[in-house]
Amino acid sequence: MLVIGKKLVPVTQTMPLTSLSGRGGFVSADTADIDRFEPVESVSIPDPTAYVVFDVNRGQDTLGVRPNDALVGGEPLLPAAGVALW
Repeated sequence: MLVIGKKLVPVTQTMPLTSLSGRGGFVSADTADIDRFEPVESVSIPDPTAYVVFDVNRGQDTLGVRPNDALVGGEPLLPAAGVALW
């Protein structure tokens, strides 16, 4: 999956381009600071402008699990990767 990083196009601009069941994507008011999100220390991104991610796990098996507990055995997706996955 090709991820276009926030340095090239912020998530607040790419999320509205997504859709599900005919409804457009959006950034809610409580995550309006999403463009400032940074990766956790354990995640390194080779080129923050654009990068490729392989074998993405959408986390279906960790729905309803606290974020820190869900990280066991995996790495979190950055918001830009979430938009690319959508």
